[in-house]
Amino acid sequence: MGKKFTKGISSLGDLIPDFMAKTGINRTRRQDDVAEKWLEIAADFRENTAYDGLRRGVLEILVSDALVIQELMFRKKEFLEKMREAYPKAKFQDIRFRVGRLREESES
Repeated sequence: MGKKFTKGISSLGDLIPDFMAKTGINRTRRQDDVAEKWLEIAADFRENTAYDGLRRGVLEILVSDALVIQELMFRKKEFLEKMREAYPKAKFQDIRFRVGRLREESES
């Protein structure tokens, strides 16, 4: 129906997935999804934690202070299981908590 553009691309729809992959938009969207899921799963700690990244299967979480890390460690297994259920293809291996500066909502 449509005229072939170049190199097997027949429509703008064929370009969009490639563009999103090259610009990292998909990765950013996935990161945002994981960050939101963390806040949902760890709702009791919403004010004291922030998603910091996912590196080599390790979910990295910033925490306001060492006392909160101690509390999180008691529930680490529970949180890890819930993340694995939510994202079975992600292959979460661990959650690492570390004290760090949490961004203020106005800085987001």
